[in-house]
Amino acid sequence: MKKENQVNNKKYYNWKTFAILNSARPYYAFNNILEENMIDTINDIVLEKDQEFDRNLLVDFGFEKINNLIEKNFKDLLTQQELEELSEYEKASLIKKRTKNLSYDDKNFAALQELLSIDNVFRPSSSMLEELEKQAEDFVTDYYKKEKNRNIVFINKKVNKELQAKQTLESLNKKNLIINPTFIINENIVSSPYFYDCEENVLGILLYSSSTKFKHLFRSYYDTKVIRDALKNIFDEPVSKIVLIVPKYEDKKDVKRGKLNFLFSEYCRTSKTPSQSTTKEKYSQKEIIERKLGIVESKNKRNPVIIKYVDGGLTSENIKFKFDKLPDNKQLGYRCSFNKFLAYCKDPFSFIEVRELFKDQRGNDLDINLDDFEDPLNLALPFFNDLIAKKIPNYKISLKSVAKLKVRQVNPYVNDEYKPLDLKEKAFLAFYERKAILWDEERIKNNEGWKKIKWP
Repeated sequence: MKKENQVNNKKYYNWKTFAILNSARPYYAFNNILEENMIDTINDIVLEKDQEFDRNLLVDFGFEKINNLIEKNFKDLLTQQELEELSEYEKASLIKKRTKNLSYDDKNFAALQELLSIDNVFRPSSSMLEELEKQAEDFVTDYYKKEKNRNIVFINKKVNKELQAKQTLESLNKKNLIINPTFIINENIVSSPYFYDCEENVLGILLYSSSTKFKHLFRSYYDTKVIRDALKNIFDEPVSKIVLIVPKYEDKKDVKRGKLNFLFSEYCRTSKTPSQSTTKEKYSQKEIIERKLGIVESKNKRNPVIIKYVDGGLTSENIKFKFDKLPDNKQLGYRCSFNKFLAYCKDPFSFIEVRELFKDQRGNDLDINLDDFEDPLNLALPFFNDLIAKKIPNYKISLKSVAKLKVRQVNPYVNDEYKPLDLKEKAFLAFYERKAILWDEERIKNNEGWKKIKWP
């Protein structure tokens, strides 16, 4: 099989490619899945699922009712991690799957019907997405016209990337605010933030949730690196400030259906967001907003602004995640540096081979360890099941009994006596519990497939 058929030949790479390289192995960022019935590239799946995920986070409408029903009737159906990390719509979807055999005479049947009706009513549609993007546009343009006296320039998103980038460069007038700009460096590295203010060199990124997340900080880092490179010969400081355009969190009594109030935030969360069901019990609305925006992560401890994190290479004691340390800079906060990313994208054929799926950078076979469960950007799970369903349609994901059997095959007994699971075996079971797979069918037959997948 030719190597050319194994590598993704995308014309452009964006922040999601960089994110995958910092969340998994290079294989997943560049290699096509080879079967004919697979989606063309992993990058396309990421984009598709990321858009769907954002739609589900568009509005906080109905959140309080959903959380109250979950807290009262279905809390035991979700893990603590799911309660803390999933959106309300994702929680409702999980509960629906886990109660599909619930009978009408069950005590929670009525509550389930109410939960699903709320989910259906408030789940945003693509038309709502367009409407809310229009509201964000109105907020940004009104502010910059009235408060900053800017001319507003819109880049046409329907034309090709080269033309978008050309129009952006032609619009770099000091008095312009550019909506939907596109910046390209090295011919195939693209940044497409929501706006760029030419006067004050401000980068703006639009969010569809009132809660900021670490991946937004990570994207800010990527966009800043690209824009600073693209405009280094035009502005002394191409990016001096980064703001997130965020839907403002509002109490239920203040919410008008179909209407969002936005705000600018120079802050971003770097740790997990508490679930809303517990947050309201502990904090005032002002404190909730500050915590959602990432202004404050813990009591009486303010975060630095985003640009400080970016300029410092994402290094801070506030960032609660684990990355491999690069030998040239032990303080670096990411596993794939931006320069290494540029090298990958310049010539992926020189870097990425199928063998990397089961070997580390030194060519050694890898065993499962606890580091394999780190997913600091939370990028793997949104498209994980789609890959597996297409790759091995008859394989049951997260089948714990199969996992237990394979653990016993690895190390079932010592001197004919049962031996408690060691750390590696426990990690292996956890690997299956969190949607691990046997990636290659031949490896499945040979009981080898479990060895290593760099995915939580």
